[in-house]
Order: sequence, then structure tokens, then C-alpha cells
Amino acid sequence: MKNFETESFAAEEPEEEKERTFQQYIENLHLSPEDFQKDILDVASGQSEFAAWAREHNAAKNIISIDSHPEGEFLDKKSAHALAEELPFADKSFDLVLSHCAIPIVYSRDYESVEIQDKRTREIMEREIEAGLSEMLRVLRPEGELRFNAIPGGTDDDYEVFQDFRSAFDQILSKLEKEQIRCNDNF
Repeated sequence: MKNFETESFAAEEPEEEKERTFQQYIENLHLSPEDFQKDILDVASGQSEFAAWAREHNAAKNIISIDSHPEGEFLDKKSAHALAEELPFADKSFDLVLSHCAIPIVYSRDYESVEIQDKRTREIMEREIEAGLSEMLRVLRPEGELRFNAIPGGTDDDYEVFQDFRSAFDQILSKLEKEQIRCNDNF
């Protein structure tokens, strides 16, 4: 297993920003005090603001954050650069796997400048989403939960890539038929 003690940390982010991020996670992912007693994996965590605030305020010490951005610096020491499709953890390692905002962005990152309606491009995105969800489910304990925030929607061209992601995501969720996957009510 990978060593999650990172060598580089971002310059201290203002406390208010970390707290705001923490509060958004609580509200959008319906986190309860009991959830913070669990082993948590935060996928596509950005700079790990959620875990950093939780650890600094003794809300939780058992959160591991991953993000795929190779140049990003983490605020929390239990963080690593990793892809959702290739999680560096043993099977059944976590009680709760979260992704607050980044999952649609992660999976649509390569397709923003491409016409998503192209069947091959759509198939590639679907394979990547399925690989990521399968990996998240692999590291989830049998009674665990996978939670996602709402995916932006709308009819504006700015949201087209999210609409395509949402359609592919819904199709894969129904294929996996996993009760462990819970999405924000506005999903």
C-alpha cells in the first residue's frame, strides 16, 4: 500500500475556506456525527480541505483524501495522488467513500473540447465511469456507502458535458444495481 504521508503541503489556506468546504460536505452529502467515526475515503478531494478541517478540529482522524491532479498540493497529511479508476487500497478498506463535487469534472475532463455525442467518445467515458465506480465499490466494506453530491444540470451549453456524464452515470448505476450508492437528493 502507498505511503500517504505527503512531502508537500499547500500554503495554509484561510481557515474560513476550509470550514466552508467542511460545512458543504456535511450538508450536501448528508454526513452525520456517526459518519465521522467511520473509515472515510474522499475521492477527487482537491487540496483535501474537508479532511484537513476535520482533523484540525478533532471531528475525524480517519479520512484519507485522493486527487488525480499531479501538481496539486494537499492540506492534509493523509492524502495521495491517485486515480479513482486505480485506487491504491486493499479490498473492503472503507466504510464510507465520498465525492463532493469533482466526479463529473474528473470524468468529463478529457471530453470538454470533444463532441460528446460521438459514440466512441461516449463509450470511453462510460468505461472510465464504470471503472471508477467499480474501484470505489471494491474498497468499500459490505455495509459501507458510496455518496455523491448532485451533478450540475440545466439546459445551457455550459452544462452539456454534465448532462452527458449524468446520463452515462445513471446508466452505469442501474447496471451495477448497488444499494450502497447514495446520491444527494437533488442528484
